[in-house]
Amino acid sequence: MHRAHGIRTGDFEPIDHKTWMTHAYWMLEQCESFAILELPGHDASKGVAEEILWAEANFLTVQRFDPKELCPNTWAEYKDILENYK
Repeated sequence: MHRAHGIRTGDFEPIDHKTWMTHAYWMLEQCESFAILELPGHDASKGVAEEILWAEANFLTVQRFDPKELCPNTWAEYKDILENYK
């Protein structure tokens, strides 16, 4: 079950991967490009990997952003929170 984003159904059950990806693909169909915020663990995410493959197969521009470069002053403050997120 997918728990990384904390999104839950109305009865607070985790959303299964297939349901999550159905929603992700629908969102990607609306896009002209796909931006990835490279938070810790993004490279180990099965869902992110599938989204990248889908985006490339459908000719979307895939852009990657390093949060340390986007928010250098605040990154140190959030690093511990992200590393300890469960």
